[in-house]
Amino acid sequence: MFGAESPSISEIKPSLDIKIPKPYSSNPTKEKHCENLHSLGRGNECEDIEEWSTFLAPEATFLPPNNPKLLTRAEIETFYSNLFEDPLFHLDCEQDSLVVANAEDMAWSTGHCTASLTVPGGKAAHDRNKWAKVWLRQPSGDWQCTMNSWSSTIVQ
Repeated sequence: MFGAESPSISEIKPSLDIKIPKPYSSNPTKEKHCENLHSLGRGNECEDIEEWSTFLAPEATFLPPNNPKLLTRAEIETFYSNLFEDPLFHLDCEQDSLVVANAEDMAWSTGHCTASLTVPGGKAAHDRNKWAKVWLRQPSGDWQCTMNSWSSTIVQ
């Protein structure tokens, strides 16, 4: 349900230990991705895009609306570096659901965000979106995002 707190991992898989790396919250039931993106996007806090991108799977694909798909880590990092440099950039997101596959090697999460940012032409814009992510468990046991797609209410 929109805005409802997502079920805890223990409710889904009592024995499953999902460790979502920085910049995600140490409590994986409340994804703090967007809040951390916002804080990383300010001044000296965003000096290390490599640290931010630790949650990316080796062959991650991101599908930002109104933009070409991002097929490499370098493309994803460039896309987010540009957002971090935007003085108006701010995200407020919530995870709505998290489902883990029976094999415990893949998970799906959905959520919603509101955003403020500068659009082409230099104008301030406010966006509302829904997102879906696919997570893969790595050989190390860590969970990394392999697919991220979201909508936008910004018309271009």
